[in-house]
Amino acid sequence: MKIRFLIVAGIGLVAFHPPGAWAILPPERPVLPNFDKRAAVAPATASPSFAPSADQQQAAAVLQSRVPGVQILRDNILGTPRLISAPRDFLTGPGGKGKALPAAQVDALPAADSHRVIKAFLNEHSALFGHNADVLTTARVKRDYVTAHNGLHT
Repeated sequence: MKIRFLIVAGIGLVAFHPPGAWAILPPERPVLPNFDKRAAVAPATASPSFAPSADQQQAAAVLQSRVPGVQILRDNILGTPRLISAPRDFLTGPGGKGKALPAAQVDALPAADSHRVIKAFLNEHSALFGHNADVLTTARVKRDYVTAHNGLHT
């Protein structure tokens, strides 16, 4: 009888105790200051402080006409695209040609360049980003993984 009560009480405490109850406590240490001077101009919770220019809006419309359903998320501070995705489709076709990227743009870059699709995308949509693929010449690649069975770059 006593054991049954303890088991039921234990299960009741576990089942009905809110798991996030300790999450609402204030931090024990003072919050670290934010040294990013850009945050004073555009707080992280606010909408982008830099509204897209007319050229960027036109470039986004061109991209959305080529790939229906494409989503462009913008950086809160810089106002530039930080993520471009197409949830129901690919941004390019096989070999990086088609849809958002004309074949001529890909063919203009050397075939031996493993990043030619990315560079062609930046060149094609430079009005959207505010720069072209030339910014990648001095970039340092931290990771470049190629899947063995299908050649997918991540």
